[in-house]
Amino acid sequence: MSFDLAVLAMSAPADLSSAHQMFESCTAAEHAEGEIDERITLFYEQLRAVFPDSGSEAARSESPWMSTPLEVGIDHVIMRVGSGPVGTTAIETVLDLASRNELAVYDPQSDDVYLPDR
Repeated sequence: MSFDLAVLAMSAPADLSSAHQMFESCTAAEHAEGEIDERITLFYEQLRAVFPDSGSEAARSESPWMSTPLEVGIDHVIMRVGSGPVGTTAIETVLDLASRNELAVYDPQSDDVYLPDR
């Protein structure tokens, strides 16, 4: 069993509706091009230091990722997370790193958004 999580570089004000719309835009066939948001770069580098998404490290049984590499765009990182203890740890790590980098986390299954503490 797995589920998706999206980390989004949103500009204020961020809320559930805008997170849902941004997720839909990020997963659309024609997503915006441009310079990658620095917060996304930092988040992705920090996340990969804990849970690699490429190479032999990502293939290990301890990896929470059900699909690699992670989907990275100019304003998002989308992850398919597996269930179990390593998945739970990955979710906690994603929420912590997203908050530190002032990014929103959107759960498309439950239509919940976790906004950074500002």
